[in-house]
Amino acid sequence: MILRRLYLYLVSAASLVVVAFGIAGLGSTFILFFLNDPEWQFSRTAIAGYGAAIIVGLPVWAIHMWIARRFALRDPAERGSAIRHLYFYWACLVFAIFFAVNLNNALALVLRPWLDTQTAPPPPSEGTRPILQSTWNALVLLVIWLLHYRMAARDRVAVGEQGASATLRRWYMYAALFIGFVLMLYSGATVMKLLWAKVLSSNLFQYDSLSAPVASVVTGFILWSFHARVVATRYIEDDRKSTLRAVEGFLAVVFSITLALYGGSQILYYSLARLLGVDNPGGLGNDILAGLADPGSKLIVFAPAWLLVRTRLSRDASTGEAKRQAAIRRLYVNLASLVSLAAMGFGAGQVLWTLAEQVEAPMIGVNAFDWKNPLSIGITLFAVGGAVWLAHWRHAPPSRLRRRARLLSAPAAAAAEPAPQRRGQPGLRALPGRAVCRALGGAIPLARDARRRQGASAGSAVRARRARRPTDRSAVGRNGAAVRNKANTCARTHRSGGHRVNRAGGDRPRRLAPPRRRPVPVECWRWHRGVPAQARRPLQDPRAVADRSG
Repeated sequence: MILRRLYLYLVSAASLVVVAFGIAGLGSTFILFFLNDPEWQFSRTAIAGYGAAIIVGLPVWAIHMWIARRFALRDPAERGSAIRHLYFYWACLVFAIFFAVNLNNALALVLRPWLDTQTAPPPPSEGTRPILQSTWNALVLLVIWLLHYRMAARDRVAVGEQGASATLRRWYMYAALFIGFVLMLYSGATVMKLLWAKVLSSNLFQYDSLSAPVASVVTGFILWSFHARVVATRYIEDDRKSTLRAVEGFLAVVFSITLALYGGSQILYYSLARLLGVDNPGGLGNDILAGLADPGSKLIVFAPAWLLVRTRLSRDASTGEAKRQAAIRRLYVNLASLVSLAAMGFGAGQVLWTLAEQVEAPMIGVNAFDWKNPLSIGITLFAVGGAVWLAHWRHAPPSRLRRRARLLSAPAAAAAEPAPQRRGQPGLRALPGRAVCRALGGAIPLARDARRRQGASAGSAVRARRARRPTDRSAVGRNGAAVRNKANTCARTHRSGGHRVNRAGGDRPRRLAPPRRRPVPVECWRWHRGVPAQARRPLQDPRAVADRSG
């Protein structure tokens, strides 16, 4: 069954690529014919190749998909199989990405005459041809993408998605979400940078194109908004505790915080360098405001994105955090803390090294190097690294801090306590090492008490679980002891002919009933042998009972 699925969907995937390539190429070639382009005369061989790809690939894909659909309609397990969903979501992701690329090219070509300054605009035919070809390719890829997305949605409605199928859907959704997020925000920061420079009438970015980032913003927004809307309306309850959602969120946080901190650190560095009198910090020259366009735009765009994504992650964690989600969060927090601590330490070292050079140079009789630019870099790294470290590092709870302070202050308190002295003996505090011994003697019991409290808290949970289980060993032992005592009492009663034996050592047994023959209680036999009452008959002869019990 698995081999059959592999064969069907591998052949379907290969033939689908061939069909998409043939349809896109054939349409792009016919556009040359409709525009009366001179290259049409040299495209007849290409038309034959694209037509052959469609003629061969389309029937192969249709036949294999028809066979796969028949098997899927017969068996729900076939319809919900992971290999089938792997094919669907692979097609969705690949064709969605290529659709975004072709749409971006088409929009950039359309917006170029209005947004970019062109010294020599191309002829109308040469400008229209790539626009139409990119639009045709985007339409073909969009149809294939939506077709496979619709087939996957029908399967999900019919048999649901669980296990590997749901994981594959998350891989597709959150990969497309992250790609659209990065494309939209980075292009938005580029657009803001170019507009910033144009407002200031600066020539710093005069050769950069504005149409390409604007088209990327639109394309990224379409890709991101579609998948974000689908996840928020259909899968949010299933995906809130998923690992891939947390991975995508923390990757977005890392990307956003990195570029936001880069922008903030550049702004701080330029400001400090100008205050200290550096002539050309970072190669900006005198155009400082235009030079701040790049770091300022990144800070303005990515800082709110960082806060929004962190809010989403906090909202997901408020309903309960799975183990893998917690592991990813700890990995992110500790890595961010480690990198920021390293940056802070490097900045502090840079500052101290620069100051030490300035102090050492007159002593050894050499000229000191320039200290303004290195000092600006060191202060910037120290400030930015310290801010990130404080934002991510979490201190211990107050109760734990108080316990640690008590343990640390116990040696000093024990050493300062006056030692008792006996008459005729010197003071014990005068003996060598007595203060150390008393300090350790005061700290060790506190640490032992802390360990005992931790053990008691762990043992209370164990005792609570044992109390909820009626079949615990202690309960079984008590019930078994009661059964054995009852059985022994019954056996002694039957051996004595209806008298209970005095186990305290008396000579005569104490009578329990009148000396008359009476039936043996069924309960005694039941307790002794452990046989249910439905399987026992009343016995009349106590000697027989005594013989059997002995």
